[in-house]
Amino acid sequence: MRMSSFPLVLLGLLALDGCKKAETPAPPPQITLTREGGYWEWISHDSNSRFGYQTPATTGFERQLRFKSDSMVYAYQNNQLVSQAPYRLSHGRVPRCGSQEVYALVHYVTNPVTEPKIWNNDLRIYSIAQTGTEAILTIRGESECVDGGAKERYRWQAD
Repeated sequence: MRMSSFPLVLLGLLALDGCKKAETPAPPPQITLTREGGYWEWISHDSNSRFGYQTPATTGFERQLRFKSDSMVYAYQNNQLVSQAPYRLSHGRVPRCGSQEVYALVHYVTNPVTEPKIWNNDLRIYSIAQTGTEAILTIRGESECVDGGAKERYRWQAD
């Protein structure tokens, strides 16, 4: 009497089905520089050459950045608008550093009269690190590799 191989195949398929990995949860929505519904709250500014290490506690003011979909960046100090400027996002190399690495770049001009304490280059490298629900924006001036530059850090805050 000849046995059918069907039960063995079915048993093998059932065994494989039990080895499936559990569904991984969807990652949180990606925080982008221009995400609507919130702002970037200033954490720190580190400039080796001009102002040293600054925080809201050491300067006596808070700072917020809002990159809006109308290609304007709005800078606030203590919730008062102090500067607004057009911005442009791109990817590219940083010519002053001679690196071949391609960075996410944002170009905007801050007002030295209303924002003299937060100095940086107009062309800036930016990156966003996201862990769980927290997102940290780091902005570095294009000349950081040459003159010590400036590094700004911000935390995403929903409205």
